[in-house]
Amino acid sequence: MTNYNEILSEHCEVKFSFYYSVFSFLSSGILLLVYILCEGVSVFGRILYSPEFLLAAAFAEIIKIGFAKLVSGHKSSLRLPRVPSQEFKPLRGPFLRRLWIRGSRLAQALTPVVHFIRGCLTLLVFWIFLIYLTVCFGAPVFSNWVETGSFTCLLLVLTAYPILLSKGPSYENLKDVLIRDEIPQIIWSAKSSNTLQQGDCDPLSRCLYYNTLLTLVGAWLGAIPIPLDWDTDWQVWPISCCLGAVTGSVLSNMLAAISLYSRVSNQQSLTKRKYM
Repeated sequence: MTNYNEILSEHCEVKFSFYYSVFSFLSSGILLLVYILCEGVSVFGRILYSPEFLLAAAFAEIIKIGFAKLVSGHKSSLRLPRVPSQEFKPLRGPFLRRLWIRGSRLAQALTPVVHFIRGCLTLLVFWIFLIYLTVCFGAPVFSNWVETGSFTCLLLVLTAYPILLSKGPSYENLKDVLIRDEIPQIIWSAKSSNTLQQGDCDPLSRCLYYNTLLTLVGAWLGAIPIPLDWDTDWQVWPISCCLGAVTGSVLSNMLAAISLYSRVSNQQSLTKRKYM
């Protein structure tokens, strides 16, 4: 029974990862293509780190994960941990004992709020770390501090924010996805997924890891054209870095969808055989 539940949970995670990658690729890829063709590179680059776009992107991330959860039946995404409900007996005994029990019940009821605050603090700490990392790579602090802060907010929405929404709002989940002894291997076929060694990460963690990696690498590569003497309007901090980060995120979602397609189609074929 336990083995069956583990297999079912893995199937849900594979489907959730696939649909989330597809939704992210379609929404971000179409947005990137349409804006660049209609408005131009520089205009779209400035939109990417505007407060209105960042709020819209954060809200769109919730919608994408919600749709993927609805289609796949994934349980841990968009969910605040809570203490299992218990049958409370009538309070009896001394005043201090009743006060202690009421305080314990209130703490249990506020568990989701506590986890939400922990998630917000985790995002704040990761945002500060991104600012530090960006400044170490040469980003301006005093002259363009608003642009630098907005750019790191974009990186936050593309990297840590999806991890906390899909895995749970805690530092431990962020650490489990990003800090690993070995780089997770990309699985391109359903057969190779059966030969994974013990310790390999789950498909969702693998997708989120490569999304973070390619987003940061894309942002770093986007800084290459800034010092060149091309005299173009998009060679202004941080337009090219924003474009590189979004391109890296789109590329990672495309690779994730391609790599997971064979596993999802294999699961669907096995399900059809089971009920035939």
